Amino acid sequence: MSHIFMVDIMKNKNIKHITLVTLLLSTHCVFSQTDNLSIDSYMSKAQNAVKLSLNDLAIQYYKSAIETNPMMAEAYFELGCLYTKMEHYIQAITNLNMALEINPNHADAHERLAYVYTENEDYELAYQHAQKAIELNPLSPSAYATMGIYYCIKKEHINAITWCKKALEIDPKYGRGYNCLGFINFYKGNEAEAYSCFQKAIKYSPKDIDGYYNLAVMYRKKENYEAAISTCKKGLAIDPNSIKLYENMGVAYRERKLYDKAAQCYEKILELDSTSVKAYNQLGINHTRKGLYEKAISYYEKSIAIDSKHAPSYRNLADTYFLKDELEKALVTYHKAIELDPDDSYSYCQLAEIFGKKSNKRKQISHYKTAAKMGNRRAQDWLQHNGHSW
Repeated sequence: MSHIFMVDIMKNKNIKHITLVTLLLSTHCVFSQTDNLSIDSYMSKAQNAVKLSLNDLAIQYYKSAIETNPMMAEAYFELGCLYTKMEHYIQAITNLNMALEINPNHADAHERLAYVYTENEDYELAYQHAQKAIELNPLSPSAYATMGIYYCIKKEHINAITWCKKALEIDPKYGRGYNCLGFINFYKGNEAEAYSCFQKAIKYSPKDIDGYYNLAVMYRKKENYEAAISTCKKGLAIDPNSIKLYENMGVAYRERKLYDKAAQCYEKILELDSTSVKAYNQLGINHTRKGLYEKAISYYEKSIAIDSKHAPSYRNLADTYFLKDELEKALVTYHKAIELDPDDSYSYCQLAEIFGKKSNKRKQISHYKTAAKMGNRRAQDWLQHNGHSW
């Protein structure tokens, strides 16, 4: 209805005010029904595309739904879930946060964001959203599992296990609950229990690759690289586009000094996500190990250009400067890594090494003491060997 037509109606005193209101409401309802039908159609097509693993098509439909109604929280939420499934976490975070801007009490969005922030290693934000998810939905097993991971990272293992058990009380066949419990047990040194938990995760969630991923990480940390690679391949048979499985497999190949195979894994990740910070970071490590320092630096710089707060990229860049004996650049870059990750005891040790090379004994000891207080064994051994306490 045009503005001029509305004015003409108002001028006609034979038409009562109530008639005008009724006409306006009727017109609004017609337009609203048309819009809703269009949105429902886009959402339905998007959901069907997801079921068929036609992810690019699904993304287009979700974006069309959002263009039709920019205030539809559910469209942002489902798009965020799809990006989560694709392991495109930056895009997932953006869309899930948009859903929460529209509906701050969207319990499922808080739950999913808690999971995504955990995967993205942003544990404080994961904790905040898990707390909110539990407040809104006390029967959310995923949020309880996230709390378990958070307390494990904080080295509060008893508390961590309690939270995971709460998740499994809600759903005794909840795969992620077993994955998180396995993660905690592995970091406690209970490898047999961790293995059992990861096997249960695979049993109860056979289409979820997280159990395979965690098993592969465990094998890799035990330096059983062949088992790690084999386990990653089993997971990739279920999800051929899993970024984290390719990353894990690439690290295992690199530890075996099979640098070309490792590079193929990281390049596959960039085919799936051209903005993958971790892929560029891992390619940097690959080239650092090969002694190709300038090439390595270019990859770390690409990683940082995408995410200026990615502490591991700064740390690895600093390592490369250190190996090149560019100590001033290394000094600045280690400080940046610590600024982003204050619990980075490794970078404190490296700073101590630099100050040792600069014959600054006072700062060398000070930085080793800081690392030692964080539990860094390398720092503790150095201080003990040189007659210092911490």
